Amino acid sequence: MRRACLLLFLALLGSCCTLELRWGLSIGVTGSDTGQPIPAMVVIRDGDYVEQLMTVGDRHVGAGERPGTYRIDIFADGYATRTLTDIEVDEEGCHVEPRVIDVALSPL
Repeated sequence: MRRACLLLFLALLGSCCTLELRWGLSIGVTGSDTGQPIPAMVVIRDGDYVEQLMTVGDRHVGAGERPGTYRIDIFADGYATRTLTDIEVDEEGCHVEPRVIDVALSPL
């Protein structure tokens, strides 16, 4: 009986979810002229859902634990606006499967 309980506990332990927050989107924005990160504003949309991503280091992150199909608009002073469509963030059991995207904007 103890062995059966131990095996059940170990099986359940392997399928436990963590309390970690995973960002659905992580977007790096660089200038195509320099290859260096540039200050930008990144806005995502999925139906009625709209979010301006926050900057963490050189990346823009958001859609925390939120699966969906996103339109991504990227704005930066002195650079052409870029729009990405149909970017999917899928569920992966307990969390989302993060999408890491790097975008180079063209100078005006």
